[in-house]
Amino acid sequence: MQESIFVQVVTTYWTKTSRGAPLSDRRNQLPDAFELTPSALSKLSTGECYSQIIMREYEDFVPVHTVERFSPNRRFQWSAVSISVLNNNVPVVRYQHDPVLEGAPRRSQRPAVSHELDVNRLLRVKYNSRTSWPTGEWRYEQIVFNILHTAIPSVEMFTIEPEKYINDLADLW
Repeated sequence: MQESIFVQVVTTYWTKTSRGAPLSDRRNQLPDAFELTPSALSKLSTGECYSQIIMREYEDFVPVHTVERFSPNRRFQWSAVSISVLNNNVPVVRYQHDPVLEGAPRRSQRPAVSHELDVNRLLRVKYNSRTSWPTGEWRYEQIVFNILHTAIPSVEMFTIEPEKYINDLADLW
């Protein structure tokens, strides 16, 4: 079997209610990756989808798992993370926080971070942000990308220890 790129996006949303203890303790213990169901793995193996897990404060942080299709013209592109494949078939993951799309706080104007994906080596990209609702209340989010280039997908592939972390967690005050 030929290698493919597999992606799981884990997003956690919360408000000021769970910024502090005791709810922040629970939120901080949420996993960065999840096993797949056999059905989700089958869908991901088509190459046109990615795994998405969403956990929301108002749903008591219970994980909701879906398999999402890529947009027709934006395969492997999200707001802060993108994946391209070089001529030698090596996938390259690029991360750059965009305060316009991703929210506050501003981070340093550091250049984008790029990483070549080795076969069977998991990359984890983790960042957070703060935005406001139309009502003016703050909404916080943490987004984790688990990205693997492999010919042997499995239900536990995103839960292995990452070879590399790109960690951009800011103080969200």
